[in-house]
Amino acid sequence: EAIGRSLAQTIVPESMRSRHLAALRSFMAGAPDTGHLVGRRIELSGLRRNAEEFPLELTLGATRIGGRMLAHAFLRDISRRKADELALRAGAERLRTVTDNAPAMIAYIDRDLRYRFQNRAYTDWFNIAPGALLGVRVPDVWDEATYAQFQPVIDRVLAGHRATVEYSLPGRAGPLWFYASLVPDVSEDGGVAGFYLFAQDVTERKQLYERIEHEATHDPLTGLPNRRALMHRLHEAMARSRRHGRPMAVLFMDLDDFKQMNDTLGHEFGDAVLRHFADTIRATVRDTDYVARLAGDEFVMVLEDLDPARERASHIGQTLLERLALDQEIQGVAVRLSASIGVALHEGRDEETPQELLQRADAAMYRAKAVGRQRVAF
Repeated sequence: EAIGRSLAQTIVPESMRSRHLAALRSFMAGAPDTGHLVGRRIELSGLRRNAEEFPLELTLGATRIGGRMLAHAFLRDISRRKADELALRAGAERLRTVTDNAPAMIAYIDRDLRYRFQNRAYTDWFNIAPGALLGVRVPDVWDEATYAQFQPVIDRVLAGHRATVEYSLPGRAGPLWFYASLVPDVSEDGGVAGFYLFAQDVTERKQLYERIEHEATHDPLTGLPNRRALMHRLHEAMARSRRHGRPMAVLFMDLDDFKQMNDTLGHEFGDAVLRHFADTIRATVRDTDYVARLAGDEFVMVLEDLDPARERASHIGQTLLERLALDQEIQGVAVRLSASIGVALHEGRDEETPQELLQRADAAMYRAKAVGRQRVAF
């Protein structure tokens, strides 16, 4: 059926025939600008018998025989390949749309720790341009501390195991916390080509947890640790004292005549006095010392690594009393505060409990009150 018909009329779409004929004449004439076409695969549109256009691949060849140019062409229907490519491209676009709109940071990292995929979260959260990470190694992106935290997790996932990790990174508006799942990319032969990283922003959850934890362990009036936090810290401090053979001290402090001030001048004034007392204590101790509000006007110091223990604890207590005794103005009222301080030493050589140590300091505080207040007693 095709014998005797021109190639253009048989398989070239009408819209392309004039260009086809011009190109064919140049090729047959051996035009120098057509030599590069020989042996190349050229994608064109062809025409089916029913006039339907379809994609085809053309490979041209040329031979000179007796001064005549003979051309031969191999045509291949690539409709299936083009349909597959279109499906793959559509699938990739759908996947990109899903990952770019997912509330998570998604990446693919190969075995050499180079980024091969990143979603839009990297731009939204860290102002990293789309595609800017591709080919970049993980150690060059994360800070040293974060990478050190990730190193054992990465080793585990590259060994073929799933892994999770919680970590923090500096974001555009402040630190961000993430909970990440790392999934190995395991091939059919069992090798690991890299891993997928799915990281959820858990900053709000982390902040809420820290706020709840802080409220559960701190006094809302003074911001100091409360009894619960104190007992935990006291347990740890006593364990360190026993382990290292270093003495420590607990100072139990109670404001003198606080109830009278509170009842006479009001609870708001009393709260201001307690905040002033807390600030004075904090300004007296070392950064490594621990201060807590036990209840009411009772406060506790935990002092570690004291040498000599008795003299150092007594000196800190006396310094606090001297600072309290200075004339102060609180809410427009001139006051001079005093306190009774009881000290209990722990040498780290017995199995005394935190409760027993605190009771000894409490008893010493009452001895200070009994002999005149505004003093330190052991």
